[in-house]
Amino acid sequence: MVNEKRNSSPTSPWRTAAAFTSLACGLLSAPSTFAVQPLAVASSEYRLVNAQVGDQSKAQLAFGTKGGFAVWQDNATDRDGLGVSARRFTSISSGAFSAFPVNTLGDGDQENPQVALFSDGGAVFVWQGGPNGGQHIRGRIIRADGVFAGDEFLISANATSAQIEPAVSILPDGSFIVSYSSWSQDGDMSGVFAQRVSRAG
Repeated sequence: MVNEKRNSSPTSPWRTAAAFTSLACGLLSAPSTFAVQPLAVASSEYRLVNAQVGDQSKAQLAFGTKGGFAVWQDNATDRDGLGVSARRFTSISSGAFSAFPVNTLGDGDQENPQVALFSDGGAVFVWQGGPNGGQHIRGRIIRADGVFAGDEFLISANATSAQIEPAVSILPDGSFIVSYSSWSQDGDMSGVFAQRVSRAG
């Protein structure tokens, strides 16, 4: 039997619950001041990558005030499995330049590409590449004029296990940080690691 005096207490859980229920009902029935604004599609669909042989998939974009880059993986870039290709854009919808290969090494699959944009319009591409089961994280830097600053380079440091699923972010000083999953490097299945890289590669 519930004590009636306790029920009449201002701190009674029953009264608290009733008050909460009343408040919740009032909030739900009141007109919302945070109505979701409808989104409008700003343009019609358009082709990001010109017609090419094979499959193009897993596209990533990076755009700034000076244009940007699109990067993707496909099975026609090199002669050994998947490769990484990209395209330079002068605006959000104007790809004034043809697609070009990013990776220079073709052993195994080069896949899961990512791209990040420097403040001057250049960019860094990163991806996982190599024979299946032995892939490592690689990168390549391109200048704002569309000319590569050099060949691709190795980013991940552990050569005894595989690294996959890279992500990249530009830091305020112009360097960049790349994170990735590495198998058995921490002693227990997959772990997450990162490398900070200067723009010189």
